[in-house]
Amino acid sequence: MSACQWYNPGQCTRFCCDQWTDPVGAFWGNGAAWLESARKDGYSTTTIPTVGAIAVWGANMGGTKAAGHVAIVKAVQPLTVAESNWSVPLQPDVRIVSAYSQAGIIGYILPHSFPEDHMATIGQKRADIENFRVAAFGEWPPDLPSVDAYAVKIADDFGNVLEVHQELLNDYIAGGGKPLWRSQLPPA
Repeated sequence: MSACQWYNPGQCTRFCCDQWTDPVGAFWGNGAAWLESARKDGYSTTTIPTVGAIAVWGANMGGTKAAGHVAIVKAVQPLTVAESNWSVPLQPDVRIVSAYSQAGIIGYILPHSFPEDHMATIGQKRADIENFRVAAFGEWPPDLPSVDAYAVKIADDFGNVLEVHQELLNDYIAGGGKPLWRSQLPPA
């Protein structure tokens, strides 16, 4: 008997239970409760969007209602998810997540197959960019997005090769205080 039977058909929780690569607990609750429930069941979590992970929205955040929301991450550039009960009631869909909706994501549940050493790499790269930031600025410029947004870019055969973009901080300086990707800078 599948744990998925405990989630109502058409709901985001049932969709993720049915479609995710790893088993989901029968009593993880509404979407907003999934991050904590998954941790209790031994899953690793992160705040960095990761292909194959379950994105978890908090209650009443980023367009959700009190139950929160869950969806499976299909791409990170731009953040794209497969889900149910968002765009069309009780129906599955795939959408690019708006910035407003992304603000409601409280974390990502990683499948057990996600390599643990990759999480260590992410942590090290975040530390590298923080060290570079301190050397370059003394403090993080307030009009730049978070370190996560500028320190990492994810894409490989698993969907998750991490590239450090320290040049983005240089782009900030070259762009006259505007957070630009190098490709957006005018030709020299």
